[in-house]
Amino acid sequence: MRIAELFMTFPTSILSFFMVGVLGTGLTNVTLAIALSHWAWYARMVRNLVVSLRQREFILAARLSGASQWRLFSDHLAGAVIPSLLVLASLDIGHMMLHVAGMSFLGLGVSAPTAEWGVMINDARQYIWTQPLQMVWPGLALFISVMAFNLLGDALRDRLDPHLIAEHSH
Repeated sequence: MRIAELFMTFPTSILSFFMVGVLGTGLTNVTLAIALSHWAWYARMVRNLVVSLRQREFILAARLSGASQWRLFSDHLAGAVIPSLLVLASLDIGHMMLHVAGMSFLGLGVSAPTAEWGVMINDARQYIWTQPLQMVWPGLALFISVMAFNLLGDALRDRLDPHLIAEHSH
């Protein structure tokens, strides 16, 4: 976990820019850089969930009944970890979309022939006074997409979080 904590001390944007500088530009390298800069947050969340569940009665009972480590994970822990991972991933998609668009806007991401909102916004800068809608439409599309993924993550959290489900059932 120390390596994950080391990664978490740096802002993900700085790590992504550094990795793109090392790996080079392009959609594959930008995607890889953003994924590598976010892995520590997922690892920490999974570790914290597993540590908190490790001492629960159903895990102890399964362990006492002779369940293997794989069986414990697949039957008991995965069901508790995967919903939280889905919520975090759906919330992070919007954040990562903004990362990709920002890098492409700065010229570090996707090249100009590929359609990408950051590139479109950057290309529209020279026409901002004569054709402002060329900048508005890609920005609006990016905003709506990020908002949609954030709302999806919020809905998934409401649907999958056992604490919220218990509150609503009373």
